[in-house]
Amino acid sequence: MRRFFSALAVTAALLPGIASAATAGDLLKASGDAVYYFGANGKRYVFPTAQTYRSWYTDFSQVKTIGDAELATYPLGGNVTYRPGVRLVKVTTDPKVYAVGANGELRWITSESVAVALYGATWNTNVDDLPDAFFVNYRMGAPIQAASDFQPATETARASSINVDKGLLSPTEPMPPAATSTPPAPTPLPGTGSAYRATIGMQSDAFIAKGGKAYLRADVTPGTSLAKVKIFVKNSLLTTCTYTPCTGTFQLDQNDDTRTFPTRVEASWITGQTATATSSFSLSDPLDGITFTMERAQVRTNGRQVFSIDVDPLLEPSSIDVYVGGVRYTDPDCSDSLGCTVNYNITSPAGTTLSAYARIEGGRGNVYATPVQTFTVGTHDGPTGSILLDKTRIYPGESLDVRVTAADDNGIAWIEVYQGDVLLKKCQNTISCVVTSGPHAAGTISFRARIQDMLGATLDLTSDEVLVQ
Repeated sequence: MRRFFSALAVTAALLPGIASAATAGDLLKASGDAVYYFGANGKRYVFPTAQTYRSWYTDFSQVKTIGDAELATYPLGGNVTYRPGVRLVKVTTDPKVYAVGANGELRWITSESVAVALYGATWNTNVDDLPDAFFVNYRMGAPIQAASDFQPATETARASSINVDKGLLSPTEPMPPAATSTPPAPTPLPGTGSAYRATIGMQSDAFIAKGGKAYLRADVTPGTSLAKVKIFVKNSLLTTCTYTPCTGTFQLDQNDDTRTFPTRVEASWITGQTATATSSFSLSDPLDGITFTMERAQVRTNGRQVFSIDVDPLLEPSSIDVYVGGVRYTDPDCSDSLGCTVNYNITSPAGTTLSAYARIEGGRGNVYATPVQTFTVGTHDGPTGSILLDKTRIYPGESLDVRVTAADDNGIAWIEVYQGDVLLKKCQNTISCVVTSGPHAAGTISFRARIQDMLGATLDLTSDEVLVQ
C-alpha cells in the first residue's frame, strides 16, 4: 500500500505561524501530519490520501496551522472524497474503474470505449488506486453505459467546494455573505512575487503522434474567485474554464508537419488580478510509445523467459511478434492487441547468449522494431524484480518513495537503488528496499535498481520517468 500523506506532511509542515478561529472552507492542520477541511457545519473533514487532496487543491498555500487544543474543539465529520470528474478510481480487489460523481458517488465505466470518450486515449493514466479502507466513504451510483451519461467537466464545475460537494450549505447553515467591496489581494507566498500563479503542461506523459491527441492541463493559484482560465495552442483558443485544474484535448492534424506546439494559459480573477504561463509539447518518436521488457537477465536451460509488450493505442497495432535468437515467435494473445505477455521456453544450453526484440505492425502500414535486448542461459534462473514509485508526477520541492522488490529461488544477496548514476541506498539480504528521494527541482527524474542473487546472477531495472512540474 502507498504511504499516504507523504507530500502533505512534508509541505504543510513548512507553513509558518499558527492561526486560530477557523471559518468555513479553511484548510487546517495542527502538530500532526493530517490536513483537514473545515466544513460549514463546524466539523473537520480529513484528506485520507495525497491524491484526494490533489484533486481539490494544487498546492498547500492555503493551509492554516492551528494549535492541537483548538483542533480538538472541532468534531470530526468524516473523510473528504475525490473532487467529482477530476480523476478515475479503482480498488485493488475490484477490476472495475469508476468515475467520481457528487458527494463520493462512484459510477462504474462499463467499457474502455466510454472511458476513452470521457477521459481520452490515455484514460488509464488518470486512474488512482483507492485503498479498500476508504471505499466505505463512497456510495455506488448508476453505471456509465455511454459517454452522454457523465460529463466530467460539468461534474467538476458543480463541485465548486467541498462544502458544496458534501451538501453542507443549507438554509440553516449558510456561508458568510459575499463581500460588497473588492477584497484585498492575498499575501504573496514566500519566495514568489505574486500569490496569483499559473502553470500549463501535459495532463499525462502520453505518446503524441501525428493525427493523435494532446491532453493539456492548466493549474492556477488561488483556485477561488476565478473568472476565467483559457488554454491556447499555437495562439488559438483551445478551451475556457471557470475552475482549476482546467483541461483540454488538442487534436493533431495528420498532415501538419509541425514538430513543436507552443501552449499558453491565461487566468483572471474577479478581483482583477491576472496570471499567464507558457510551455510547449513536441511529437514523440514512435518507439516512445512501445515498451518491451524481459523478466530475467539470466534463465536456466528448460526454464522460461517472460516478455511483456505494451503499445500506445495511437500506434494502432494490428500484430505483435517477439523474435528470440532471430527466430519469430508468435503468441495468439498478441494478435490485434495493445499489449501482451509472452512465456518463452528456453531450450538452448547454458552459456548461450540470446537476443530478443519485438516487432509491431501499426496503422497506416507502419512497422516498428524495438531495440535488441540480450539475456544469457545459465545453470539457474536469475532474480526478478520491479521498481514501484508512489508518485509518477510531483511538484517542485516534493519527495517520493522508491520501492524495489526482488525474488529468487536462491535468495537475494543485495539490492542497490540509484537516481541516475548516484547510489541512494544498498539493502543486504532482503527482498525489498525502500528509499525516499527528494526534494526535487523542476524537470524529469528516473531511478535504477541492480539486484544480485546468492549465486551471483544480477538484474538491472529502470523506472519510468517522473515529471517534476
